[in-house]
Amino acid sequence: MTFTMLPDEMQRLQPLADYPVPKNEKERMDALRNLMILDTPREAALDALVQLACEIFSVPIGIISLVDSDRQWFKAAVGMDVRETKRRVAFCNITLAEDRPLVVNDASKDPRFAANPLVIGAPQIRFYAGVPLAISPGVMCGRLRVGKSFFYVLQHWSVQPCVRPLTRFT
Repeated sequence: MTFTMLPDEMQRLQPLADYPVPKNEKERMDALRNLMILDTPREAALDALVQLACEIFSVPIGIISLVDSDRQWFKAAVGMDVRETKRRVAFCNITLAEDRPLVVNDASKDPRFAANPLVIGAPQIRFYAGVPLAISPGVMCGRLRVGKSFFYVLQHWSVQPCVRPLTRFT
């Protein structure tokens, strides 16, 4: 199943009140822009990497997203046709601010995400697992994430060994 969001649906997404911002946001944004990767065409190799992550974790949705100042932009995606969402609704804000993997078994029951438009409306995200993508130590540009639209239990110990080699942009 592929999730598609029409442009007018994107405009109706109401942002969350607040989201965490990394302490090094200016450095992070400068480094991201220096990559000159935003708004470039998708790459088959990265789509294949996301597909592999989906297969490893047996989930239908996988994304490599890069977090710009006001949006998260999808460089690679499996199971979603959307190219970007507003940053204010992005789960990856937590991943970036905490600089560690984030696993949410049921977003509808997690107080950080229960009111998120992507949880209460389409695509009705429930399971989410994401790891930050590092440009350099401590500087995160986005995240690799996998997910499902229903409750799912992923053993936390299984996340880091599977994705560690995949999470460094250079």
